[in-house]
Amino acid sequence: MYAIFESGGKQYKATAGAIINLELLDIPEGEKVELKNVLMIVDGDQVKIGAPNVENASVVVHLLEYIKGKKITVFKYKKKKGYRRKIGHRQKYIKIQVDEIISGDQPVSEVVTEDEIISDDQPVSEIVTEDEIISDDQPVSEVVTEEVVSNGA
Repeated sequence: MYAIFESGGKQYKATAGAIINLELLDIPEGEKVELKNVLMIVDGDQVKIGAPNVENASVVVHLLEYIKGKKITVFKYKKKKGYRRKIGHRQKYIKIQVDEIISGDQPVSEVVTEDEIISDDQPVSEIVTEDEIISDDQPVSEVVTEEVVSNGA
């Protein structure tokens, strides 16, 4: 079983236990992360192709280390003008190991992404529900919550 996923504008092939170098992502070392941009999953003869992503599919990986690529030298030169510029660049990567591939049929893993976590000490008033979302075409004068009306009267 393998999966094709997207990260940093590039596509990668992931198999369980594979070690892959990705473009730099901001995750702590040793942390497990669920990558949800899975474009295709192949399991024997079964092939699932997403439009654009496969639903409920993810690749669970953990970060091994931060690494740097090889040094690239860029030299600009214009003859007879005295123009010379020498610039170097060294790309930063992360080395990850694929733990498991979760296809759309399986239940969602216990790994939770950071944006899904709501802590217990966070007040309920800061959590936005769908009813509180204001559309752009709705005039501001019509947007009044019940709390404001009851407190102001």
